[in-house]
Amino acid sequence: MRVRDVMTRGPIHVRPETSVRNARWLMRLYSTEHLPVVAGDHPVAMLSYHEIEVTTGRAPRVQGLVPPSAHTIGPEETLEAAQRLLQACHAEALVVIEEDRLVGVLSRAQVQRAGR
Repeated sequence: MRVRDVMTRGPIHVRPETSVRNARWLMRLYSTEHLPVVAGDHPVAMLSYHEIEVTTGRAPRVQGLVPPSAHTIGPEETLEAAQRLLQACHAEALVVIEEDRLVGVLSRAQVQRAGR
């Protein structure tokens, strides 16, 4: 099974200059715990709900909460490769990119459900 088979396609995302308050609202509205951070057309980070909750009040903008890097994987990679990357990076979700553009998000939970 491939990443493309279980990823969330065309995920909602935010920009580095998005307010933390707006990012939290979007997460609640779309019932998601992860938002890719996109500058221009390129993913630059992954914002988690946990990061928002533990850093409340420390940064008014998303760019102040996340390091400028995202753990990425391609849609044609296997779920086994995704699982290894998630474990190696201690990440809960990966940004799925194709030709350096955001095409999806793959969470640890999606990988685990697909493996059942």
